[in-house]
Amino acid sequence: MTTILVVDDEASVRKLLRNTLERAGYRVLDADGGERALALVESEPTIDLLITDVVMPVIGGVELAARMRGLRPSLPVVFISGYTFERLGAESLGPADHFLSKPFTPR
Repeated sequence: MTTILVVDDEASVRKLLRNTLERAGYRVLDADGGERALALVESEPTIDLLITDVVMPVIGGVELAARMRGLRPSLPVVFISGYTFERLGAESLGPADHFLSKPFTPR
């Protein structure tokens, strides 16, 4: 079963993603920030996809993805944000990364 780690400091976003992804048959772990996510990575042997907010306190999504890829170099990442892709700076995201603008719906 594919395991997805969802990281967002907004509980409502985490809940929406968790419910949607679990209904689609995925195993979902979630964390309210980068520090908690890194702790999960240390204890969880398999994470197949990271979905992370870009702007979070302490450890932002771009830094989190870089640190997680230090442990799992081929980890795919979907960045989510209420800011536009252009405002975030496209150069901070890698060519294999994906971006989803908030707000979004399960569909």
